[in-house]
Amino acid sequence: MRLYFKWIISVLIFLTIPFSASSEEAITFNCDKKFHLEYAEFSGMAFAGDYLVLLPQYPGNSTFEKLPWGKKPSKGCLFYIKKKDILEAIFSYNPLKLYGFEFDLENGENLKGKFQGYEAIAFEGDKVFLTVEMEKKSYLIEGTLKKNKEGAPIKITLDLSADKIEEFSQIVSKKKSRDTLKASNSGEETLVFIEGKKIVFHERRVCTGKSQECIEINESLKDCENIDEVKQWKNFPNFISRYSTPNNKKQCFLIDLKDPYCDDRKQGCSLDFDRITDATQPDSNEFWVITRGEKYFFINRLSYISMGNELRFKRGKQMRLSKSRGYNWEGIVRIDSPNGFLVVVDANRNPNRLETSLCFKPFNGSPLKCFNMITGDKK
Repeated sequence: MRLYFKWIISVLIFLTIPFSASSEEAITFNCDKKFHLEYAEFSGMAFAGDYLVLLPQYPGNSTFEKLPWGKKPSKGCLFYIKKKDILEAIFSYNPLKLYGFEFDLENGENLKGKFQGYEAIAFEGDKVFLTVEMEKKSYLIEGTLKKNKEGAPIKITLDLSADKIEEFSQIVSKKKSRDTLKASNSGEETLVFIEGKKIVFHERRVCTGKSQECIEINESLKDCENIDEVKQWKNFPNFISRYSTPNNKKQCFLIDLKDPYCDDRKQGCSLDFDRITDATQPDSNEFWVITRGEKYFFINRLSYISMGNELRFKRGKQMRLSKSRGYNWEGIVRIDSPNGFLVVVDANRNPNRLETSLCFKPFNGSPLKCFNMITGDKK
């Protein structure tokens, strides 16, 4: 009898012991709970079938606060919205419900440097690709998307094995009055698929000569296989794109965003953008990019011609998105019916509060329509 009571007491004592770290982690990253979306800071989005997936810059923290500087998240939450709900909300005042799903990172130690956030996301079937910004490098990484029987995302697992990641040297600029190089807080924020190539765009302008308006091309682009050609580009500010060849070298291309109606010989043309923050996936040899100027954000059409390993880009139609001050549009996708774009802003300061907004921008240039977003249980 005494042994029986001792056994009962031992069980009761065991039940009072706190859960292990793994149990606490599972509770911390409950992706079905309610989140404060004003702090989500979405940095990219893409359609996975009939579901719009939104990528927080810091998905490894359930409150979306920045992790300690340099700490890489291993688990977290991404979100999706049903496409049919978005289309209904465009013509009504219905709030959009966001559903959380699991984000898991393996072999994170292969990302070298201090973590600065995830920037872009794109899907190719059940494969997912993301860009990651570190202190001195950017990475293109890949993983798999797991879906339920309805096709909705339930988990993304990133595989950061050494043979699954692509590294891009960070473009750096020279400090004023010094010969030393200074890394800018910028990286590959845009990812598009063109004819089987995964093309990344560096967010800031570059140029071949000294200028206060852009990053000077220098040895930080030494990973470009066509570096001699790069150095001969015209001496005006523009953007640069890169992709990896099978031998792990990079091909680099100039993205000319000068006004196509400007005659440089007569009046001199200046580039009125200083950043590219995201792009739609190409369709019929064209796609759209978000660009930031001194006063406004714009949506610009880019057409391209592929000539073997070479890509040539040309700017076309432009529409104004919003004022630059207080906004930071980080994601864009194209929708056909109704004709327009979905865009997400990660910083709408009103006046000092960080808010996240998803909006619809009609193709005809009509004003933005922004949605009320809510989260919670899937039930």
